[in-house]
Amino acid sequence: MGGRARWARAALLAGLLAASGCGQGKARFEAAWGRWGHGRADFLHPFQLRVAPAGDVYVLDRGKQCVLHFDAEGKFLGVLGGAGQGEGTLVNPHDLAVGPGGEVYVTDKGCACIKRFSPEGKLVARWGEPGGKPGQFQFPRGIAVDGEGQVYVIDGANFRIQKLTPQGKFLAAWGSRGTGRGQFLSAECVHVDAARTVYVTDKLGCRVERFSPEGKALGSWEPFRGGREKLRMDSSLAGIVSDAQGHLYVADHGNHRVYCFNRQGKVVASFGRYGKGAGEFNGPHGLSVDPHGKHLFVVDTVNRRVQRWGL
Repeated sequence: MGGRARWARAALLAGLLAASGCGQGKARFEAAWGRWGHGRADFLHPFQLRVAPAGDVYVLDRGKQCVLHFDAEGKFLGVLGGAGQGEGTLVNPHDLAVGPGGEVYVTDKGCACIKRFSPEGKLVARWGEPGGKPGQFQFPRGIAVDGEGQVYVIDGANFRIQKLTPQGKFLAAWGSRGTGRGQFLSAECVHVDAARTVYVTDKLGCRVERFSPEGKALGSWEPFRGGREKLRMDSSLAGIVSDAQGHLYVADHGNHRVYCFNRQGKVVASFGRYGKGAGEFNGPHGLSVDPHGKHLFVVDTVNRRVQRWGL
């Protein structure tokens, strides 16, 4: 297929995808950046993504064991962490979050700890150790920070959520293994919206669990209803984020798409499909909305790129 034909196909696909609105907004593919490689700005295994209050984009790359820093247009700005055992390095990073002041938190399964970096990339704190007591972790996974700076961590092998202060002091924990209300089979990502409702994706349970800030179970949302039941077999729910209107976006790594829930927990739209063209995904995982609520950024993991969608 020639270059003009590829761009025409991409434009047509983008137009079709723009028609799948979420609530009153419409998700529109806008741009993508990134490629596989060992250069400083290249990706090996991009996995998670967060947009900082200033609008910068941080991408956690599990292959390079670091966090890559970009502006909103994809211009490379620097690196946090890196492989190794020394101060400020990362051993087996899994997720990241950005606090109200621009500080970057990273869960590191290799040391069963949380590492906090300044916006300039300097390691300023480290919390946690292996174990099941308060403040200890077994394979920490997803992490989120609310508007007050409190930190929520998925404590993977302990099947719980831990809530901590910005300084790492333990506040509360909740959850257990199972399929009942407030339980998890494999909690992956966590998000706290503007109303401080806590959302957790359970990739094996194929649902989103909801909690109050204190850990009270509020019920679950399931995307595989209303004609989508056949998608459950291949599903692997991952990144989760909300926009300014209260819609919730959830990445489905296995089905190569993003779902949009309304405030009542109903899937009102989905976008993306398998592929490597404009607006197509191969294993989307992390996602984040910019501070103005105008753009959704998605890590397109296997395609080794970041996609930006207009909302």
